[in-house]
Amino acid sequence: MTASLETVGAMALRNQTYVGLGIMGLLALMLAGLYWRRRRIEAAESATDGPSLAYGVHRIIRERDSAPDDSSEVPTEHVAEQAGDEAQAEASDPAPDPAPVTADTAKSRRDRETIAVPTEPPRIDLALEITGATRSVMMFTINFRLEISNRSDGAVRDLSVAAQLASAQRGASNAPPIAGGQPIGEIDRLGPQQSRRVPGTLQVPIADINLIQQGAKPLFIPLLHFTLEGAGLPAMNRTFVVGTPSETSQTRVHPLTLDGPPGGLPMLRAQMIKQPEVEEA
Repeated sequence: MTASLETVGAMALRNQTYVGLGIMGLLALMLAGLYWRRRRIEAAESATDGPSLAYGVHRIIRERDSAPDDSSEVPTEHVAEQAGDEAQAEASDPAPDPAPVTADTAKSRRDRETIAVPTEPPRIDLALEITGATRSVMMFTINFRLEISNRSDGAVRDLSVAAQLASAQRGASNAPPIAGGQPIGEIDRLGPQQSRRVPGTLQVPIADINLIQQGAKPLFIPLLHFTLEGAGLPAMNRTFVVGTPSETSQTRVHPLTLDGPPGGLPMLRAQMIKQPEVEEA
C-alpha cells in the first residue's frame, strides 16, 4: 500500500513537471511569435517609407529644375525701372565743385588775354561827377570824379587818362584839344564789364576864361576834355559841359555867372557832349 502511494506521488510530480515545461515552452513560442511579428511590421514600415521619401526628393528636384531662372530672364519693365532709377540717382547727385583758381591758372588766363587780339576796339563808357567847385580872384577850380566802365568782353590794359579844363566860345566848335591834357591817372588792367573811378582836380586862370555876355551878366561855360589811351584802344576823346542843373530837364545845364563874390559854387552837374561821327576816307 505504501509503495503504491509513492508511485502515485512520483507520477503526479512528473506530470506537474511536464505541465510546467509545456507552459514554459508555450510562453517561449508566444514571445517568439510576438518578436517575429514586430520585426515584420518594422520591415514593412521601412519598405513603405523608403520609396515615399525618395519620391518626395525627386519631386522637389524636378520642381527646382523646371522653375524659371530669375537671374537669366528679367522682365523688360523691371530693367526699364532699374535704368530709370539709376539715371535719376545720377541726376540727383550734386555737381562737382569747380576747380580752385591757382596762381598758374590766373597767369595762364592773363597770358591768353594778352595774346588774344580783339577784332574791334573795346567799348568804353564815361560818367563824370562834379564833387565841388570854387572861384577865387585869380583861379577857377573844379573837383571831379571820372567813372570809366569797360563794356567789352575783353580786358583793357595800360590805360592812361588825361584831362583839360577849358571854356566854351560862342561860334566855335569847342572840340577837344589834340594834345596838351594833364595826366590824372593810369589803370594797369580794366577787366570785362568792370568800372574804375579816377578822381581829379583842374584849374583855369580867370584871365583865360572866354566870357559870354548875356545882357549885363558875364557868363562862363566850363568844358572838361578827357583823353583815354590804352593797349589796343585808339585815343578816345570825350567832352563834358559843366553848369548848374536845369529845373526842367535832366540833360541840360545853365552857364555859371562870374559877377558874384569869390568862394564856393553851388552844386554843379556835368553833361556829356555828343561827338559827331567822323567817316573814314
